[in-house]
Amino acid sequence: MIMFSTYPRIIAAALVLLLPAATQQAQEKAPAPGTQKGPASSPGPEMDQLKFLRGYWHYVSTYEKTSFYPNGGKGSGTYITTAGPGGFSQIAEFSGTSPDGREGGHEVTTWDPEDNVYKSYVFGNNFSGCIVRTGRWEGTTLIFDADFVLDGANLHLQSATTANPDGSITIVEKFGTDDGPLQTTLTLKATREKIYLRLHDELPYASAVETEKWEERRDGSVKIDQIIYVQRDGQKAIVLGKGGATIKIIGALAREELEVLFGRRVHLFLFVKVREDWAENSEHYKEIGLDYPNE
Repeated sequence: MIMFSTYPRIIAAALVLLLPAATQQAQEKAPAPGTQKGPASSPGPEMDQLKFLRGYWHYVSTYEKTSFYPNGGKGSGTYITTAGPGGFSQIAEFSGTSPDGREGGHEVTTWDPEDNVYKSYVFGNNFSGCIVRTGRWEGTTLIFDADFVLDGANLHLQSATTANPDGSITIVEKFGTDDGPLQTTLTLKATREKIYLRLHDELPYASAVETEKWEERRDGSVKIDQIIYVQRDGQKAIVLGKGGATIKIIGALAREELEVLFGRRVHLFLFVKVREDWAENSEHYKEIGLDYPNE
């Protein structure tokens, strides 16, 4: 599974993680002596159309019983989609679980003006090299296709991504072998994390969450301590809200969703701390299980 559905990702310890993204800016080269500098290039409208994919997402997927997954199954995980350098690409980091086990990787998507299609390059932990996909819009649905060889068989993969009115995203993925018909293999629904939904207008891409403690209790419940890192005191005040009202709502919503996901009682405790350099600190990315964007 690719992009959102790109080879399902590891189950997140909590559902309140916010996009830990630092959008990189392209640096302009100085003009050569005696030459006049032309206008700076910028991403076209095609990349703007992909902005709805950006954010920190949690997904749940259902696998149909097919020749690819005879017993069907469920998948779950998270992914982070951010703007690449200068906004000319989008980068997705994903990790999760599928009926085949744990999988993860990353994907880079850009627009190819010569071929007039999107190009997507997917790298995963369960295959060598990369899978190249081409994408296009069919109305309000984003379609990606890929052809590749797996275990000696020629496969065709097609995924259809649709944005829903409630802000979630639905992906239907189909596989086919050689010239055979495409079979629907999974249906996936992705939702933005609670903190992003509630704060994206005031606090876009300015926070990260770290699970500090996970404690299994004798009664079968689990206690989770998480730290929400922000870059400035003003952002901390936004997350907390007046009298702690905002953080209480975020915690309640996330706790409710976690209990549905894990099927047991969850004790969730959230703390907000200021760490000015978290977005530029590679060690912090490693602490929360992510690769630093520039490495």
